[in-house]
Amino acid sequence: LKFSAETYGLGSGLFFLGYSLSMIPSQLILMRVGAPRWLATIVTGWGLTAMSFSFMNSRFQFWTLRICLGVFESGAFPGMWHYLNSFYPADAITLPYSLIEAAVGVANVAGAPLAAALLLLDGTGGWAGWRWLFLVEGIPSVATGVAMLYVLPRDFAAAKFLGTQDKAWLTQAHATSKRHA
Repeated sequence: LKFSAETYGLGSGLFFLGYSLSMIPSQLILMRVGAPRWLATIVTGWGLTAMSFSFMNSRFQFWTLRICLGVFESGAFPGMWHYLNSFYPADAITLPYSLIEAAVGVANVAGAPLAAALLLLDGTGGWAGWRWLFLVEGIPSVATGVAMLYVLPRDFAAAKFLGTQDKAWLTQAHATSKRHA
């Protein structure tokens, strides 16, 4: 699309504007509608926005999508941390946090060659490689977001994968953790 450096710079700033203005409202919505439903919504929105980049044709569309990406992305990690805290007591949360952060690094390492391969699709179907990259990049997020609606329990008490003893232990661990906080 031959955007100028200024266009990309403004797009970067607009991403952070959307991100900054949406982080607290996103968490308030999460508290109101529940983590599974809200996380599913923002992850699906994130994926749909990523896919929409493949169809953009103007600076205005680019800027609008950058704002939308910031809005959706702003609630993802804080929402995950909130959700994890509803399952893990304070003295057991370090490992799940570390695993998620490590997974982000692994995804970046694995994603780079995949992105390079998708860019090689340049000209396929009359599309530039970067369009294929955005389209394919969004599919896993959309699929994950939809699956979250059906897989994530609202809290550990509703988790079908936990037994009665696990739920009792978590109830006790959370009560003890709150007393020491």
